[in-house]
Amino acid sequence: GILQTSKEVEDISWYSNQESHIQNILTSARISMHSPYGLHHSQAREWYRQAKAILLDKQKTATTDQGKANVLNQLGCLALAIEEIDDAQKYLTAALAIDPDSEKTHAQLGVAYTKKSQISDEDYIAAAEHFQQSLRK
Repeated sequence: GILQTSKEVEDISWYSNQESHIQNILTSARISMHSPYGLHHSQAREWYRQAKAILLDKQKTATTDQGKANVLNQLGCLALAIEEIDDAQKYLTAALAIDPDSEKTHAQLGVAYTKKSQISDEDYIAAAEHFQQSLRK
């Protein structure tokens, strides 16, 4: 195998911990957003703010197009989980501009179009197109 420096191992460990932290925040935010108690909703918003800050920092340091697309996808999924639909569409569209073949991003963008508060015929068409793109394989 390839030997890694202690800095590389530390970077991998930090990245792994951040990924795990973000996934925990997403799960907690999804559960809290659907709780009937306002306290949980406000906690979900705080977790969203924390995860978004981590991802925005990660976006600044992403060195590959795939890395940038992945961060934008995560930002979009995070925004979707907290029902910030306009932000979700913005991030997911930006991710597709970098990686237009991402089935996962197409699927998430399709979901975002269906969650808009005022859904137009164009939104349904866009959602259907993104869902279709997500099923290409």
